[in-house]
Amino acid sequence: MGMRVDGDSFLRWRAVEGARGYLIYRNDSLQDFTDRLVYDVVGKTGEKYAIRTLNQAGIPGSAVPRLENIITWEQDTEVVYGDPNVALTGTTNSGLPITYTSSDTTVLRVVDNSELEILWIDNVTITATQSGNAAYAPAAPISKIFTVLAFRPDPQPDPQPDPTGVDRHAQIPVSIYPNPVNDLLNISFEQEGTYEVKLIDLTGSVIYRASVKGGSHAIDVSSYLSGTYLLCIENVQKKRTVQKVGIR
Repeated sequence: MGMRVDGDSFLRWRAVEGARGYLIYRNDSLQDFTDRLVYDVVGKTGEKYAIRTLNQAGIPGSAVPRLENIITWEQDTEVVYGDPNVALTGTTNSGLPITYTSSDTTVLRVVDNSELEILWIDNVTITATQSGNAAYAPAAPISKIFTVLAFRPDPQPDPQPDPTGVDRHAQIPVSIYPNPVNDLLNISFEQEGTYEVKLIDLTGSVIYRASVKGGSHAIDVSSYLSGTYLLCIENVQKKRTVQKVGIR
């Protein structure tokens, strides 16, 4: 329902079954109404109203709340480090846009309120909120804990590596050899520059870290447990190469 309050400005509310009519309260007479019961006027700033029903005898009844605003958000909360941005899939019954926030923007960063950029390995809480508008009340927020994995739990077989050891699809062209490795893991950089080199285990713990200035670099892995690890190489422009490494 609705009524024109001034020129092109409208006050809108939901109809209440059985109501004979409505009492309209304005600005200074709103002290008995909570925020959920106060309406803004579409097209007119600074004006606030509240509404009570009138029963069949003309007696004022309960206040009419703004329309219910509900967030629905079903999404897989396991993502993988090194994957492209993940689309956020929440919706509202009101059609109003959702605002997403991250508890740790160094791990997962919200991009344009529509995607998550994966920056590191950890658990992060992402919260969806919607503050409502003139017709819809604020929605109850929803929080989800996202887990950024080092690898997929059931990875598909890796493609055959380039026999030269060069990762042709990497943002940073490097040669990594041998792989699998027993003792020394060699890294050769095709471009000059400063790089951060990290070796990460399946729990997400960084077990090796070094700053390298181009050329070549070797990591002694002879003391590490056998298994699969993640080698991460990042330059100062935040371009990154990530590759699985097997230690025997």
